[in-house]
Amino acid sequence: MEHWEMVYEGLVKPMLSKAMLGYNMALIVCGTNASGKSRLLQGDEQQDGIVCKILKRLFEEVKKEEDHQKHLITVSNIQFHSDGSTVDLLNPDNREIQCLHHSVMGLITEELSEIVAFSCEEAWSLYFEGIKVQKLAGAHLHRCSTVFTITVERLQTSGSCTHSSIQIFDLSGWTEEDAVSG
Repeated sequence: MEHWEMVYEGLVKPMLSKAMLGYNMALIVCGTNASGKSRLLQGDEQQDGIVCKILKRLFEEVKKEEDHQKHLITVSNIQFHSDGSTVDLLNPDNREIQCLHHSVMGLITEELSEIVAFSCEEAWSLYFEGIKVQKLAGAHLHRCSTVFTITVERLQTSGSCTHSSIQIFDLSGWTEEDAVSG
C-alpha cells in the first residue's frame, strides 16, 4: 500500500465522513521541493492522489443522498507568496486579492472566485487549473503555498442548512539555500 493510500484511509477518509455532517476539515501537507508532496496530493498515472480521492468520495456521498439536488459544492484556490501577496488561482486575470484572518470568521478574502462544481470531474479540473497557474508563477514557486477549499452546503429535510469546508493546504518548505538567498 502506497504511503498516500495509508494517509487517505487512516486520516482523511474518517474526517471526510464528518464533513458531510457539517464539520470542517483541514489537511495540511508540508514539504520542500522534490519531497513527494505533489505526488501525494495529485497522484500519478497509476493511482489517484488524495485530492482526487476526496473529490470522488464527496460526490459519491452526495449521490447516495435521496435528493442530491439539495447540495451545493463550491471550490476556491488561493496562492500565498512569501512577500505576503495572495493570488486567486481560479481568476482568469490572476490578480492579487486581499486576505484577512478573523479570529471568529476565519479567512476572509476580497473578491475570491468561488466556483460551483457539479461533478467530481469538474472540481478536479478546477483544482488542476490552479496547478497550471501556479507553474506560471516563475522562479520562486517553491516559496509559495496554496489552499484549495471545497465548501459543501446541504439543505436538511427539516429546512436547516449545514455548511462545511474542506481545506487542503499545500505549504512550501524552506531549504537551507532559500534561507541564504532570500
